[in-house]
Amino acid sequence: MGTSRKNIIRLSGSVAVLILFFYACTTPQKSRNHQQNSNDLSPRFNQQAVCRHKNLGNTYYRNGSYKMAENEFKAVLKNDPTDYYAHYKLGVIYARQGLTKKGLFKFMEAICFNRNFSKAYYNLGTIYSSKGPHLNIDKAIFFFEKYLELEPDSKQKNKIEGWLSRHKAM
Repeated sequence: MGTSRKNIIRLSGSVAVLILFFYACTTPQKSRNHQQNSNDLSPRFNQQAVCRHKNLGNTYYRNGSYKMAENEFKAVLKNDPTDYYAHYKLGVIYARQGLTKKGLFKFMEAICFNRNFSKAYYNLGTIYSSKGPHLNIDKAIFFFEKYLELEPDSKQKNKIEGWLSRHKAM
């Protein structure tokens, strides 16, 4: 296969990723102020509950209690569906449990709510660069490059740049 044909295939794969990303991020989501009472001008979610559930979720995650951590981060999303960190942590939990497809969707949702959340890009690049059913070099390149754009001084920079240089040449 010629070099130009490979570049066309790589470009078409990147375009497909961008279309999927754009669609996911432009799908209407309930906003924080979605259902406000006319007498109540504050957001409908309880910020104290969100913080409490995040703290518990992080504690359960660190202790390896993934199901309990999952429940806490789901509770965060019930209180605030736009919380990008809760989407991200659910993605980490799902990926850790081998539920990679669910993890991918959660990382994408995290990016939809915070387009500059570098950790989600890194995890997407990691999943797409790993051997298995989700291996997709073009998507991995896209997400790793975005990660490095957001985190130019990352500890992972040399490792990622090495991986990129090996796989961009293909």
